[in-house]
Amino acid sequence: MKTSKILDSLLEQCDACSGDAYIPPSTKIAKHDDASMAISDLSNLIENAQKLHDMIPEDYPLEDWAEAKITKATDYINSVLKYISYDVEGQGEAPTDSPVAIYISTSPNMMKESEDYYTDKLQYITNISSKIHAVDIDEETGSIVLEFETKDGYGYYIKYNAKTEQYEDITISEPGQSNYNKEMSEDEFMQTEIASEVDNEVDNLSQYVYEV
Repeated sequence: MKTSKILDSLLEQCDACSGDAYIPPSTKIAKHDDASMAISDLSNLIENAQKLHDMIPEDYPLEDWAEAKITKATDYINSVLKYISYDVEGQGEAPTDSPVAIYISTSPNMMKESEDYYTDKLQYITNISSKIHAVDIDEETGSIVLEFETKDGYGYYIKYNAKTEQYEDITISEPGQSNYNKEMSEDEFMQTEIASEVDNEVDNLSQYVYEV
């Protein structure tokens, strides 16, 4: 469906230009000397957003998943706008309204803060965590990613697929370490004290995955 393709393109461009989509710990981030790529992405974003705006009448029966994607794209852009306005123009105050922040280190003196879309939907891992670094759901593929730090200092990166009902990746970091350096099987993970809360959480978040 044409509208669906534009929505997907719109969200992909937001992910690319905002910098606040979750990046798995093993991913290497290329550094750019200027914002030319982001400016190009923004130009495409403006074009597609305008097409979508002109295409949808006010009485159009927009499905919930489509509205959620538009809301998510808007949140991404607003987050970057708030940061750039403060960083470049020095106006207003630094963004502080995100209940849970994701920090992407770009230099020793600069941290970028962004909002996470599903953090207010969490019900269980808040009981076992001291910090929640990322919550990401791919509503179409069923992939759910959780990254958090437990109260005893262990970092967990967990990838679960709600459609296959399987854990695809579980890696941890020791207290005081920033890199995930130990893989864990699903059987091993299920023996840990936090497994039941995580299992309940991915079951809770699975409601946001689209049924085929």
